[in-house]
Amino acid sequence: EKMKTLSIALLTLISSSAMAQEISVRAKVIGSEADLSADSVRFSQTSGSQDVDNDGDTQSAFGYGADIEFMMSEQARLGTGLSITNYNEGDDKLGYTDVTWSGYGSFDFVKQQLLSLYGTAGLSFHNLSLEDQKVGPMTLKYKDTGLLNYDLALGGRAKLNDQVTFGLEYKFTDTFSNN
Repeated sequence: EKMKTLSIALLTLISSSAMAQEISVRAKVIGSEADLSADSVRFSQTSGSQDVDNDGDTQSAFGYGADIEFMMSEQARLGTGLSITNYNEGDDKLGYTDVTWSGYGSFDFVKQQLLSLYGTAGLSFHNLSLEDQKVGPMTLKYKDTGLLNYDLALGGRAKLNDQVTFGLEYKFTDTFSNN
């Protein structure tokens, strides 16, 4: 079985200071467009044959998560995060849940007192829990799979006060794996 995933996420980020100025916690709401594909499956029954093709269908979903960021310098940060996104089954599309752990580095290429624009690069591990799928009288059961992805993002954040920052981030993630 061969799978590939391509996700484009639009993240709404709210950041608040935790414990010290050097550490911040970011709660995030995720809007994602994903493409999960699997090789075609063909099987025969006494009544004929069936095709199951989960190739090239994009799905939209919402999720949530949190990141912890450590300020390394005035413009550089290191972060780690955990998120969950649920892609509901519908219209013959494969439903699945994506639990993601990520690690990343972030650099502010524009930094002003109230506004900053930044770029992010990192790695993420996606644990995909695939839902069973009914095909005629049969049910296909999938094994959970893990994917190691690379992540690239551009974002901006605006300081609302000394404790709260609002941000918006566009993130592209794609897998190194094919199974």
